[in-house]
Amino acid sequence: MKKIILTLMLIFSANALIKAQQNGPLPTKDVSPFQLSKTFVQGKTFLISNSATDEHTPPKDYDYYNRKSRNQRITGLSLLGGGLLLGVAGALVSSSNANSYQSNGQTAVALFIISAAAGLTSIPFMILAHASKTRARAALSTQKTYIPGKGNNYITGLSVSLPIGK
Repeated sequence: MKKIILTLMLIFSANALIKAQQNGPLPTKDVSPFQLSKTFVQGKTFLISNSATDEHTPPKDYDYYNRKSRNQRITGLSLLGGGLLLGVAGALVSSSNANSYQSNGQTAVALFIISAAAGLTSIPFMILAHASKTRARAALSTQKTYIPGKGNNYITGLSVSLPIGK
């Protein structure tokens, strides 16, 4: 009996999830303050999502991802540099010969903890910067090329790259 009840609860919860995931417009009976436009189909009112953010987003091309990568790399390097400076400041405070050893110790520990937090926070920004740079390279290969007199066209070509360093 317990297995039957558990199975029925599982079926009903899965059925509710399946019905909740619709690809089309959402049926509604009430007027929503966020409603931008309505469509009437077979006597039912449907909300159509006219997202204003989709119209004003910048194109996701090479320049967008390159700018994003540069901003993320600057943020990551700034956090890393700030963490290093705080670590050096903590080392200087801990090695100073002042009379109040307890307050210097607490200050040094606080500076080292903040330094470690800033250094660890810089890691995700550097990873995201590398991912954005990779997306920029991928977007560059799919972009149209401007040819004077012909406009923007796709150009088929062969590229050769020589990796230097890594």
